[in-house]
Amino acid sequence: MRERIGIASRAAALFGIGLLTLQGCASTAIHVPTAAQGKAPNSIRTLGADGQFSTVSSQSVARRVLSQRVGEPVNILALSGGGADGAFGAGALVGLTQSALRPQFSVVAGVSAGALIAPYGFLGSGWDDQLVEVYTSGGAEHLLQSGRSGGLFASGAHSGAALWQLVDRYTTDTLIQAVAHEASTGRLLLVTTTDVSTGEPVVWDLGSIAMNGGPAARELFRDVLVASASVPGLFPPVVIRVQEQQVLSEEVHVDGAIAAPFLVPLGFVEPSHEAAVYVIVNGRRTPAMQSLFQYGYQCARAGRLWTPSRSVGPDGEVRDGTGGRPIHCPADDEYIGRLAVR
Repeated sequence: MRERIGIASRAAALFGIGLLTLQGCASTAIHVPTAAQGKAPNSIRTLGADGQFSTVSSQSVARRVLSQRVGEPVNILALSGGGADGAFGAGALVGLTQSALRPQFSVVAGVSAGALIAPYGFLGSGWDDQLVEVYTSGGAEHLLQSGRSGGLFASGAHSGAALWQLVDRYTTDTLIQAVAHEASTGRLLLVTTTDVSTGEPVVWDLGSIAMNGGPAARELFRDVLVASASVPGLFPPVVIRVQEQQVLSEEVHVDGAIAAPFLVPLGFVEPSHEAAVYVIVNGRRTPAMQSLFQYGYQCARAGRLWTPSRSVGPDGEVRDGTGGRPIHCPADDEYIGRLAVR
């Protein structure tokens, strides 16, 4: 409990603002309604129509996105890492769909395990069935927890292949085409990795890769997702070929959470922009991925993910999927509630 509160406190310090909402004993879901300032990567690597990467400021990307979506609300979703605990964020998204409280996010940014959820958060509720399959079929649970014991070399090598196969299976041409379509409307899908040679975070614009990557788009898209989720020691690093300013290089990338637990692009949270920032920090409540998925799902479906409790039943309590014992949702945390901006 104390560890999860510490995470919430650091998030508040990072953005220099109060928390509108909530935190549970294991997982955090924060809704920030106003602009925020803090330390975060301020550049985004985007792929142009010429097949060349360029690194641009998040401010310039924000101006482009906002110019394409004039008059529309700017909702930003940031998804943290957490390994198998990412099932909380997956369940929360599906639960938000069922509650009819799920916004359309203008920007979705994923780090580490959050990167694997990010494309589904970006594409919306029409992809919930696939998100449920990824996190409740059992394959992802075995994979994301498999490296936590035993020898690092053997475990990392084995799990690296399995992670690649899992992401490859779900990164279909249909998904790439859907991401490209949404990106063409001005929406933004971002994933963070860490460059091994510099130790610095790299923020990838996956929408631009889907739109401009040509025949190699699916492979590059997949490799960035795998790299972002590749925790050093548990999974091997990923080599990514990058062509920038007519120079082709091979970069080695690993887990994006090394630099920061989650990403909110600074260009979108300046005082001149009225952006609503939603942050889901995935944490450990139960060792079972399916149970954690159900926890996020039930709390979001009941409207107790980011906001004070709504009427959910005669006793006002959210219960587990069987209708049995009450469960403690993020919105029920009294400590965070005392810090909340009302």
